[in-house]
Amino acid sequence: MTLDEINKELGKGGVLPARAADLLVIVASKYGTAADEYVKKSAEFAKAFNEARDRFKSDTATERYLENSELGIELNYWKYQLKKAEMVSKALNTLVYLRTAEAKSYL
Repeated sequence: MTLDEINKELGKGGVLPARAADLLVIVASKYGTAADEYVKKSAEFAKAFNEARDRFKSDTATERYLENSELGIELNYWKYQLKKAEMVSKALNTLVYLRTAEAKSYL
């Protein structure tokens, strides 16, 4: 299950706390994968920066060049996946908390 599929399921509403907890485990796994990939791409970006720096007049120009390369696009993709997983995780945590509080108030 992807983060987009989890997002769609949350958007439909009616997610029970048990299902939200299961989805949290999946999101945590996705976050871990994204973090690993981001670290790898970040290291590759730093190496590419050092190699490309001599061809440009400034650090900013070098960064702009690399950000528009395939490596920079991949780095931004994984950065976005991390943020997305964080937001979905926060939403699921809030859902579990609220539904649990609602259930306790009925007892």
